[in-house]
Amino acid sequence: MRNLDISRHSIIVLVRRHKKLIIPSGNLILLEGDTVILYTQTHMANADDLEI
Repeated sequence: MRNLDISRHSIIVLVRRHKKLIIPSGNLILLEGDTVILYTQTHMANADDLEI
């Protein structure tokens, strides 16, 4: 996750993988199908369709 190009004003708070909830660290590798809960102070139009 540390290599993601997201704003310095954004934090990945939680990752849902299958039925498991994960509090992420910088070492977590996001997998296809993961759901990411993101906190940001920046307005993100169409946030439902965001791909990382």
